[in-house]
Amino acid sequence: MNTRKLIATSLIAAFASAAAHAGGEVIYYRADERPDPQTVARILGAAPAPADTEIRTRSIRTRSIHLIQTEESTPLDTGFAAEPTVAAYEPEPVASEPPAEGLALPVQFAFDSANIQPSATFQLDAVAEGIRLAGTSVRVVIEGHTDAVGSDDYNRRLSLSRAKAVKNYLIYRHGIAPDQLVVEGHGEALPIDAGNPFAPRNRRVEFRAARG
Repeated sequence: MNTRKLIATSLIAAFASAAAHAGGEVIYYRADERPDPQTVARILGAAPAPADTEIRTRSIRTRSIHLIQTEESTPLDTGFAAEPTVAAYEPEPVASEPPAEGLALPVQFAFDSANIQPSATFQLDAVAEGIRLAGTSVRVVIEGHTDAVGSDDYNRRLSLSRAKAVKNYLIYRHGIAPDQLVVEGHGEALPIDAGNPFAPRNRRVEFRAARG
């Protein structure tokens, strides 16, 4: 473990938490949880509050765990040339909750790549349904986030590539209009677990209503 980088990243996260204007609550869904599309629609269809600064804090609401057994998945080619073969299962929808500013999903990608794992698509399918319910006038920001493993520049590029892969999935698999979706790559700059920048749960994709 790179001790110098751990200290530097922790200081950056602490500064962001202390100096930032609160950006609102983000609902974090675990890998086995399906977001309720109605809740997604309310979150993404709400008018976002104006930002006082570029840095935003993350107040995370972690969902309860509903375990489901799945078979090992293979990487999904984001070119969408063929339908993936995956284990059939129906994750339990999670009950609706009061709207937050955004939602976070631990979208699984193949190692060191932007290839979406088939096990993550049921969550993205729910988000797509929520976007359709919110209406065609809604614009959605897709944020890619990583943990602190790797250089800052590499993590920013990887997080942006993964956000673009999610955008492509929503466009080509669900017919969401490209101009409704905006991508951002934040790398390791906004960890959920600021006390441990290397924690796996910092690797995620967030969705929120576009500002402006």
